Amino acid sequence: MSGKDVKVGCQTCNKEERYWNTPGKIQQFKYFPRVQELTIGQIRATIGKDAEVRYMCKETGIGSGTLWNEKSLTDSEEFAIEASKILAERKNNGETVEVEDLFVQMGGVKP
Repeated sequence: MSGKDVKVGCQTCNKEERYWNTPGKIQQFKYFPRVQELTIGQIRATIGKDAEVRYMCKETGIGSGTLWNEKSLTDSEEFAIEASKILAERKNNGETVEVEDLFVQMGGVKP
């Protein structure tokens, strides 16, 4: 299709599509800082080339819940709040930022 004109219907204006509930509107999401205290219920460690430690917490389900990377958790509430504010601001600015990367930029997990 390179070099050819293609007509594409606007998904925000196309009133015939049933799954678009808000024709004529564009959604934009906003991130807000959020910190959650969790209780570790299970630890999973992987050894080898891509070694990592991940946790399952009681609040998000053990056995079939969320796996939390060790690098995305901290035991300092103040550090977590500060990181959460920066993370939300960066994501709202369109940056792709991971919690682990932010923690490293901020000097690592503080006790």
